Amino acid sequence: MSERESEREPKAPQDVAPQDGAWRRPYYTILAGQAVSQVGSSAVQFALVWYLAQATASPAAMGVAGLAAFLPGAVLSPVAGIVADRRNRKLVCIASDVAAGIMAVAFALAMGSWGVSVAAVIALLAARAAATAFQAPAMQAMVPQIVPEESLVEAGGMSQAISSASYILGPVVGGALFAAFPLALILVTDLVGALVAAATLGVVPVPDHRAKGERPRLHPVRELRDGLAVFWEDRVLTQVIVSLFVFMVFFMPLSSFYPLMTSDYFGL
Repeated sequence: MSERESEREPKAPQDVAPQDGAWRRPYYTILAGQAVSQVGSSAVQFALVWYLAQATASPAAMGVAGLAAFLPGAVLSPVAGIVADRRNRKLVCIASDVAAGIMAVAFALAMGSWGVSVAAVIALLAARAAATAFQAPAMQAMVPQIVPEESLVEAGGMSQAISSASYILGPVVGGALFAAFPLALILVTDLVGALVAAATLGVVPVPDHRAKGERPRLHPVRELRDGLAVFWEDRVLTQVIVSLFVFMVFFMPLSSFYPLMTSDYFGL
């Protein structure tokens, strides 16, 4: 094969991502924005839960709030995966972040005009969870477009570390903000974090993964069924997913009771 012919050879899919460490700068730029957004979102959610704890002192209300904060993500995740495959993942991430921020600001403005109710706070938790459900699948699927295959473990580890740190720092920031500022002002910070994440993602070039003519577009229900079949055929993967699902449904919402326990039982 001549040199000119070899130059016309199509590149392998993994060559789309930058090589030789060039991927780190754009990838960590995105992670920095996502960290700010995650801390802001976690702080706002924790502040909303604190408001419910003070306003109701009701375990039932807190349980419903926890369900509202987590159930939409669990229900919409399969749909979000299909959207991440069919749409521009970069735009999906930006739209998801900004939508959640706009909802928070709209709620803050409504608080100034009509006050706030427990039902409205729970509805806001559910709406924010539904909006952000589309962000994580699109972001996870976008990583191989930025990071070369041999560096995916490193990139995934850093992403998980930053996410864990953000979720730990978020409640701390949310509790401090709730003690110092009115709830309406805290809600505005959600949009600020979303805009930071959108800006950092916007400046990083990400190739559109959608290649025309590669495979027929299936009905969303067919795609969902095919995806579930992959998990069902791999027993180990099925056990992991089922265990994670049970953990998220029955354990993670318990975190919404911590503010109630702290304020009611310990009097803090």
